[in-house]
This record gives sequence, structure tokens and C-alpha cells, in this order.
Amino acid sequence: MDAVDLARAGAAAGAGEILLNVIDADGTRQGFDVATEGRAGAALGAGIFHDGSCRVGDGKRYLQAHGVEVRPC
Repeated sequence: MDAVDLARAGAAAGAGEILLNVIDADGTRQGFDVATEGRAGAALGAGIFHDGSCRVGDGKRYLQAHGVEVRPC
């Protein structure tokens, strides 16, 4: 089953949210794979916040400056 079919099956089964992870890029810190092109409703950035390399407010300001809508700090 490909990712789109799996997402559709999950939504049909009642999933409220679906988190997709591109394993080839996981942990590389090369950015999200097509995050702005894919029109994602959310993105996961826990690693950079937990290790202290980025503060949440700084990350939000960076995303806003690059045209990504985020909730206020």
C-alpha cells in the first residue's frame, strides 16, 4: 500500500491526524521534504527544540518570514 492509500484508509477508519515521516531524511536536519509544497497542516520539529539548537519562538519567526502560517508565540 502506498502512502496516499494508507492515509485514505486511516482517514476512513477515523484518524483525526496523520503524521508522515520521510525516513530517508529523518534526522538529517536538511529540512522538511516538500513541507511548503505539500500544504501540510502541521510539521514536527521536536528534535531541534529538545536539544536546544533552536528556540520555539525563533523557529516560528523563521517560518513566518518564509511565508509559512504559524500560531503566535
